[in-house]
Amino acid sequence: LYFTRFSQSSNTARYVGGTAESLWAYCHNEALAVPLTKDYRGTSKRSQVMKLKGLGQYLLFLSDRIQQDGKWVPSTMNLWAMALPSQNDLYQNAGPPILSEPVQLTQVSCEFNGMHLREYTLDPVTNNVVIRIGADMHLLKSESIKQILQSHRKLNEDDDEVVNDYDIESEVDDDSISEGDDDDDDDDDVVCRDGIF
Repeated sequence: LYFTRFSQSSNTARYVGGTAESLWAYCHNEALAVPLTKDYRGTSKRSQVMKLKGLGQYLLFLSDRIQQDGKWVPSTMNLWAMALPSQNDLYQNAGPPILSEPVQLTQVSCEFNGMHLREYTLDPVTNNVVIRIGADMHLLKSESIKQILQSHRKLNEDDDEVVNDYDIESEVDDDSISEGDDDDDDDDDVVCRDGIF
């Protein structure tokens, strides 16, 4: 079971503190739940499990983190993926849980003037993901997600830089989407990477 602890009622951007939303895991027959995003004091929320043939299972989630100088710091809300840990990884006796490094799947501030990714949904049959940025819906195809995760895995194995192009489509239905009061924060300090939006 994966869940968000401390669900926020506000849309505060870049909040870091004691009541920031965080992801937790609980396995049947265990005494306690285990924090999955303890390494970042900001927001991590809305988890969904994605099963990718040949790559295994991943936990998708929203987080407003970015890594700078080896530390997680607040930034724009994006979609992330983390390889699912086993029950043994979560509940090892000798120390903290063994967790994989989260992989950033989107970087919306580069393409959308600093607007945050507000929500997403996963199609469990196709593994395509629909994301909402402002009032617009965008499609992130499963092939693109697999390519990002494979590139990340290759980078970790080879320590070489890999440049990729990802196929992202825009699906907008003006009649079914209403304008929200989304942040239009400027992220002047964000460096955009090729291939991720």
